[in-house]
Amino acid sequence: MRRRCSAIALVLGLASAEARADERTACLDAHVDGQRAEQAGELQRATALYAQCTLPACPAVIRKDCSLWRERSDRATPTVILRVRDARGHDVAGAVHVDGQLIAEGARGRPLPLNPGVHRVHVTGRDGRDASMTVMAVSGEKDRLVDVVLDAPTRTEAPARPPREPILHWAPLTLATLGVGGIATFAAVGLGARATDHDLETTCAPRCDPSRVDDLRARYLVADVSLAVGAVALVAAGVWLTLRATSSSATSSPSAEGFTRLRF
Repeated sequence: MRRRCSAIALVLGLASAEARADERTACLDAHVDGQRAEQAGELQRATALYAQCTLPACPAVIRKDCSLWRERSDRATPTVILRVRDARGHDVAGAVHVDGQLIAEGARGRPLPLNPGVHRVHVTGRDGRDASMTVMAVSGEKDRLVDVVLDAPTRTEAPARPPREPILHWAPLTLATLGVGGIATFAAVGLGARATDHDLETTCAPRCDPSRVDDLRARYLVADVSLAVGAVALVAAGVWLTLRATSSSATSSPSAEGFTRLRF
């Protein structure tokens, strides 16, 4: 009887140890994957992963890192408030898609979290009319109000003109977006690296876990590269605009067609 009880206790102990090992592995995976997601600009996913490694089953050091990083990624995640209106300013019912995903009606009028970058908003009214627009979500910007005007009044069409080369208009914006993204990534990753650096200095230096030291060095490298890419992109955008401005004094400003039915 005693042998049987001992065997049962041993099995239960092994099962409990295996469960704790699985939880520890999940914490470590969330700790690493969250940093990668944040560095890639996937702030919503990073916040969710950091939440997983703040659970009581995780080691205290990891919980501390993930708690700080979760707050940081949540602060950096931009939010927008979508509002669909007609030309008179009245609210209009319709289907709203952001990057191809349907936004539930209950979520409209509330802050909608987005990853930093360019997003496509498409609205279809119940009468069949639709409108599309591009929204630039900036890291750290909260509760930006985005108005989509579904039915702007008709106007007299201007005579058709030869199409302009789209790349001449969008290239500076693309470079500027890349530059802002690089600077934002530098700030986010650099601050995180500094926080971890300080934590290592105060808790385990000079005998810290080599894997944590390597991870810290990698994040410093990512921050430096992001800063370099962002700075080069912003300089390139400025040079591009300067060259276009001096190439022809008679060039008129780009047409605003396509945006008359949409406004922020």
